Amino acid sequence: MNNTKLIIKGAHYFDGEQILIAHFTGEFIAVDCDRFIAESELNERYDESYIKENIENYIEYAGVNYYYAEYSCFNVGDWDLLSDLSKLEHTEENYY
Repeated sequence: MNNTKLIIKGAHYFDGEQILIAHFTGEFIAVDCDRFIAESELNERYDESYIKENIENYIEYAGVNYYYAEYSCFNVGDWDLLSDLSKLEHTEENYY
């Protein structure tokens, strides 16, 4: 059984609890992502100085603000794609 999912670098995904922004494009079982969480979870997990540093770094979705929390590797699951793929551009990266 193939448990991989096509993920697009920079696209926003919602897994029912948090917003994830992928760091890579490809088919993955797990992928590095920036994680954005609801304010209630932010207040539970982080101290006041971290919250003050990141309070302006949020994404609004369905009337809720999701704040930057961390980046890590996340298992790809039932993620809903939030990004409008019609606005994607291909850019060449120089690896020299």
